[in-house]
Amino acid sequence: PLWKLHNTSFSGRMDFSEAKIKLPFIEQQFSQTKGWLNLNPKKIGISVLESSFADFPVHGQINLIDYDTPKKVNFDARFTSAITEGRLGKWFSPLLGADGEFLGTAPFWLDIKRGADDTDFNIKAQLVADSLNIHGTMGWQKPEGEKGDINFAGNIDLNGQLLLSTLKANLGNLGFNGDGRWDMASNQGELHLTSFHL
Repeated sequence: PLWKLHNTSFSGRMDFSEAKIKLPFIEQQFSQTKGWLNLNPKKIGISVLESSFADFPVHGQINLIDYDTPKKVNFDARFTSAITEGRLGKWFSPLLGADGEFLGTAPFWLDIKRGADDTDFNIKAQLVADSLNIHGTMGWQKPEGEKGDINFAGNIDLNGQLLLSTLKANLGNLGFNGDGRWDMASNQGELHLTSFHL
C-alpha cells in the first residue's frame, strides 16, 4: 500500500499514430500524427515525429509545464516544416508576374509560448529563404545561396485573433516591414506595410 501519497511520483510514455492534435486557438487540427507522449508529475511532453497541418508536413514538440495547476500551465511549442516553391508562388503571385517563379524549398519554424500569468499566446516564426532562387516582376531577383528570410512575431488569443507586431521580409532586392492583424477562423485580415523597397 501507498502510505505517503504526497511522496510518490510517476512517469510514463505512450506512442501514438494516426492521432489528431488541436491547439486551443484554431479550429484546424494536426492530423495523421505520429509520435509519443511523455508524462511526469511536472510536465507533459508531446513529440510530433510526423503530422499534417493544412496540407503542410509538420513535426515538432509541445510541452505543458506545471500542468497540475490548470491556471498556471506554461505552454511551450515549436513546429517546423518546409514550404514548397508551389505554395510560395501562390502567396507571392502578384509580385511574380506571368513569367516569374520560385525555385527551391524554404525551411520554416514557428514558436508558440504562454507563461503562467499570460492570457494570450506569444508567437514567433521565420521562413529561411537562403536556398530559394526567385525571378519576379519589376526586376525582383534573389539568387540561390544569398541570405533571405521572412520573420513575424505577435500574440494570438483563444478566439484565434492574431495581432502581428512585427512582419519583416528580406528576399533579394525585395524587402518590407509592417504589422497587422488576422482572424484565424475566417482566414482574413489586414497587413500594414511601413516600408517597402524593390
